[in-house]
Amino acid sequence: MRFYFVSPLLLAGLLGCSDSAKLHSTSFACTDSEQPTCEFQSEPSTQHVLDPLTPDELKLAVDILKQAGLVGGTSYIQLLSTLEPDKASEGMYPKFDSVPRKAFAIIVNTSNTDKFECVIDLEKKQLESKTAITSGQPALLFVEQINAKKAIAADERVIKALRDRGLDPKYVYVEPWAAGDLSLEQDIDRTHRFIRGTIYYRQDSINPYARPIEGISTLYDVTMGKVSVRDAGQTPLHPKAHDFFKQSQKAVPPPDGFTNTHPNIKVSGQQVEWRGWKLRFQVHPREGLVLYDIWRQDKGVYKPVLERASLSEMIVPYADPDDQWFWKSAFDQGEYGIGTNTDSLMRGVHFPVTGLAFPANFSSETGELSTIDNAVAIFEKDAFTLWSHYDWDTNTQSARAGKELVIVSFFTVGNYDYGFQWTFKEDGSIDFQQLLTGVLLTKGSKIKKCGRCENLSLFSIGDQFGTVVDEKLIAIAHQHHFNMRLDFAVAGGKNSVAEITLNKADPSDNTHGNAFLISERALHTEKESVSKVVHNQAKHWWIYNRGVKNSLGHFAGFLLEPGRTSDYYGAEGASVLERAPFLENNFYVTKFHPREMHAAGDYPNQSGNDGIPIWISKRDASIQQQDLVVWYTLGVTHLPCAEEWPVMTLHRAGFTIRPMGFHEQNLLVE
Repeated sequence: MRFYFVSPLLLAGLLGCSDSAKLHSTSFACTDSEQPTCEFQSEPSTQHVLDPLTPDELKLAVDILKQAGLVGGTSYIQLLSTLEPDKASEGMYPKFDSVPRKAFAIIVNTSNTDKFECVIDLEKKQLESKTAITSGQPALLFVEQINAKKAIAADERVIKALRDRGLDPKYVYVEPWAAGDLSLEQDIDRTHRFIRGTIYYRQDSINPYARPIEGISTLYDVTMGKVSVRDAGQTPLHPKAHDFFKQSQKAVPPPDGFTNTHPNIKVSGQQVEWRGWKLRFQVHPREGLVLYDIWRQDKGVYKPVLERASLSEMIVPYADPDDQWFWKSAFDQGEYGIGTNTDSLMRGVHFPVTGLAFPANFSSETGELSTIDNAVAIFEKDAFTLWSHYDWDTNTQSARAGKELVIVSFFTVGNYDYGFQWTFKEDGSIDFQQLLTGVLLTKGSKIKKCGRCENLSLFSIGDQFGTVVDEKLIAIAHQHHFNMRLDFAVAGGKNSVAEITLNKADPSDNTHGNAFLISERALHTEKESVSKVVHNQAKHWWIYNRGVKNSLGHFAGFLLEPGRTSDYYGAEGASVLERAPFLENNFYVTKFHPREMHAAGDYPNQSGNDGIPIWISKRDASIQQQDLVVWYTLGVTHLPCAEEWPVMTLHRAGFTIRPMGFHEQNLLVE
């Protein structure tokens, strides 16, 4: 039973459909009746303009960049991907063969401050444009990180500091970090690119995080090739390391005769079809796993739901105010890139032995083809109970079991490993889970036992910002904020959004005290959309199409239901908020703009004051029956515990998108 109602507020200004409207590879046949309905006459094509560059296209793009003198020497490819075209006036992407195929590249010269965005026309085989990047820095290059590690490890001041601590420099591991907050750094040229080095002792163990070497701060000027070093004093080293790698399972080979196919999952290129769903997938070099062109079947006809769904940015701020820690707020996507840090999944561990696995192709920084095997896994799993009911009067049990389609990918940045897991269900809903695992980031300490537990107090000078997870080791408290960019196209390219909350009824209307009200508030402008999750109001958001109704009079829509989430707990003036101002709220809606892909802007590395709130403040566009993008941030506050050491078991955070008005009844009883 559907208990939400469509308020009169949302009925006002009902839009019809144009007979000539054309959406993607689909056309509408629309009526002018009081309750317009749109029948989809065709299905998504087998190719899409957002499909990733093929190996041949990657090679062609690299050749063109080399011919233009943009790759080679100290000039590197930081990113090379499909250039996503602008949309048609109807709010849907054009057909694959209706626009020229183009590539987009970011070029960084490590010996000077040159950095460019380049557009390559793959059909004309020429460089179309080269534009200087004037604000912020592109993500770190692997070659920069390697050079930083070598330079820091070889620096005489670092070697002396290690020997003063009785440590052998040959066992030192330098982990490169994006520079983060540079406010304490003096006499540096802020147009240069910088990398910090966090130092660990890696003797007799693969795992370095058990033996952090505190006190030594390093900063590598990539542009000048120079190292700065500060030594704030010694802290005891943990006596040994836990090498949990020895406990790892091994990947299981597929059964004999396995052909990477499944009888219920139809895969054609990037397109997947399963039990009433059609969608496409890719691993983008910056964003990682991206789903797009998502359609759902209704009465035998496929209708669009989402144009594109991806992680737009993620930030991991740590809580320790120490000078060696306060700057640690990793923008894993904008500072490092997720796709190029994608893991090769282990069959039988990350996904079932008979699951389907697919590679991802990228260009390396010097232009060679780089392939990650098993970058994405797709599999069907048992969902068990889909619905159930027992009738006591007739002693009749009725129930149905079902299946789910899972699409998963993992990536690693430093100590943390993350998984994207999308689950498509037979009831028409979509679950997204962000999976968190890896190794806690630890700080060396003199403390051997928990100070907070000693006196049952939250205040303890030694470990107030973290948890003692082992002798002389404190895992620092931190947060993870994941912003999802959801480009909706529910039943067509133009949508509206309503905020739905539950509220107490007015006492005069609530004689018996049992009543509560469902409040639906139409959102008219971008600024009006800005909101936080409020669990005690069951706040959620309905993305719907006022131009499409079902026979019951409901607008076709999907409901975004938040899962457990967390606010950002840092101070108002924190540099993290300057670099990612969108953290102040969970929910935003913007009118689609092709260059607005990342919640903190394109280049948050060594930058700030960009992203969603800045865009909205400059225009406040209408969001009623427009081509809309929903930005939703889910937060995880991680207070470590000893049971998560030396390696973390999986944490989950996510949300659900479920149909509301898109269908006329439960699909599972048709």
